Amino acid sequence: MALKKKTAKDKSYLRYIRELNWCCVCGDRPNGVDAHHHSVRGVTQKGMGMKITDYSTIPLCRIHHSEGHSKGWKAIEQKYGVDLVGVMIGCLTFWLKLHPENEDAQNHLDKLTEVSSEV
Repeated sequence: MALKKKTAKDKSYLRYIRELNWCCVCGDRPNGVDAHHHSVRGVTQKGMGMKITDYSTIPLCRIHHSEGHSKGWKAIEQKYGVDLVGVMIGCLTFWLKLHPENEDAQNHLDKLTEVSSEV
């Protein structure tokens, strides 16, 4: 039986995302900000019993977090003209300037950047 790969968890990164205190869709924070774990094809793995790494989170207000789950993330990107992977790359890039020793985060950023450049 193959061993499960451990998903990178980082409470300090989630706290950073929430403390950004702005929604990447509307720029507002009517009821605070959620750290939405966003799946990216070719980077994040999600399956039964698997969780997405904390380094794949983006800041969203409750309204847009709910809308994304109900209407789909591609619809959100198209409707509001936002690049969610680009937001994820930007958030992670800035955080790594404060935490350059974090290899898991750097590896995830490298994968995100590679997939983003293929699109």
